[in-house]
Amino acid sequence: MKKLFVWLSAASVLVLPMAFSGLANALTVHWNPVGSYTVDFTCTSGCAGTYEHSMDITHFNSSNGNLSGTGHYNADPSITWDLTGSLTDSNVTLHILYTGSNAGYTVDATGTVANDGTMSGTASSNASQAFTWKTTAGAALASSIRGLGAKDNLKPEDCSLTKKSKEVVDVNFKLVNDYDSGVGGNAWANDTINRRLNVWNVGGSTYCAIVKDQGTIVTFAGESPNGTGTVGAGVKGDMHGGYRTTVFTGNLSGNANYHTHGNLGTFNLQCTDAYNCPGAHPSYSSYFSS
Repeated sequence: MKKLFVWLSAASVLVLPMAFSGLANALTVHWNPVGSYTVDFTCTSGCAGTYEHSMDITHFNSSNGNLSGTGHYNADPSITWDLTGSLTDSNVTLHILYTGSNAGYTVDATGTVANDGTMSGTASSNASQAFTWKTTAGAALASSIRGLGAKDNLKPEDCSLTKKSKEVVDVNFKLVNDYDSGVGGNAWANDTINRRLNVWNVGGSTYCAIVKDQGTIVTFAGESPNGTGTVGAGVKGDMHGGYRTTVFTGNLSGNANYHTHGNLGTFNLQCTDAYNCPGAHPSYSSYFSS
């Protein structure tokens, strides 16, 4: 997202990034592997040479890790195959069943996803052949799906609430045309976000706010979000995250534009690039005069 830190009086913000890349060195990353890849199988036993294939992972269930897709041998596209497998954390298994002119040939592969989204590992065939394998082109399409763990970090109890704390804002709304920025400053995806905003009066003139986001992305063609490759246009994905403030001091006031409870509708951010989004929308600061 464009603004990773927001300030209001003495408030600071814990942000759970909703961009999909650049997180792997800091935490365990969960990947969404849907996309197009070039896969090199290099024979280590029972054959010789490197065999370049194209692989399209078309379906991924983030709940159970199951994936599926299709592929073919680049030197002879009539040699096609179907793909099933699974991806858990950074561990991937692939089962390839050839369906074209070499029907019945199978390859079973295991491997891992690296920090940059590329996959590699070992494989064996039903013809007693052994391989190493790795993906090259298209690896930037793999993306983190869970970020820093919104579920564990965006709980009301993290706002130091007591029995006397009062919820003063509880609204939900949709944001459209919100362009997501990559590390190079490029707009790499268009986000549609369903946002929930809660603000509590912790006591006196002190408050705490939590924003929870979930939604979808559609990529633009160009540089990948972490700047290590390219992304094709129209790749769809899921996102969620948000932020939580520390306890801050402020003057709560009414806002003629935004109700304090209920659904506020849809807000078009009207982004033209990653950092130019003139469309107005609510934030927790909208409800404070200072």
